[in-house]
Amino acid sequence: MTSMTSFMSTEEVLKDLKISESTLKNWEKQFQIKKSRGPGNKKRYDQEAMDVLRLVKGMRDQDRGFETIQRIIRERNVEAAPTSQVPAGQPTDKEGVSQAVVPVENNAPAPVVSEPSTSWLNDKQDIITEIVNAIHEQTELSEKFARATYSIGQLEAEKRALQAQVEELKGTIDSQRSILDRLKQHWFIRLFWVDG
Repeated sequence: MTSMTSFMSTEEVLKDLKISESTLKNWEKQFQIKKSRGPGNKKRYDQEAMDVLRLVKGMRDQDRGFETIQRIIRERNVEAAPTSQVPAGQPTDKEGVSQAVVPVENNAPAPVVSEPSTSWLNDKQDIITEIVNAIHEQTELSEKFARATYSIGQLEAEKRALQAQVEELKGTIDSQRSILDRLKQHWFIRLFWVDG
């Protein structure tokens, strides 16, 4: 169970979100999540940081990419700003737009976020990039296969040439044997033939 206080320690966050410490550090960097000073002047995650972390967790569980999540968070923050006036102490982006996140009840599951109508284009671009990379890999594999096939063809031609040489040498050996056999018979007859 997580603490019901408005501040959570790193260990509580890891347990609550069921993520590793390296994932948490990566999310802090990717989504600019800052810790606040909590009880005892220790750095902890406040409610706003937890809301963003839960949102990120829910979208990562849906296999959303970092760029998509960052865009959704920015768009939600713009929608969450009621007017162009931002309360004092409220974080803003470089245009002065509030970076506040709509709060999520503590321990509530991360909300399912539907992307704005333009987000399909980014997802399509990601898919197209993956397809292009797959085509490049396929092309490289095809080229390697063609080179291997060519090498196999060359080796088979060399094998056939060597087999022809072996057959030729067998023929030469057989003809030399037959000559030797005739010479043996000739000398045998001359050596043991007795005039009589």
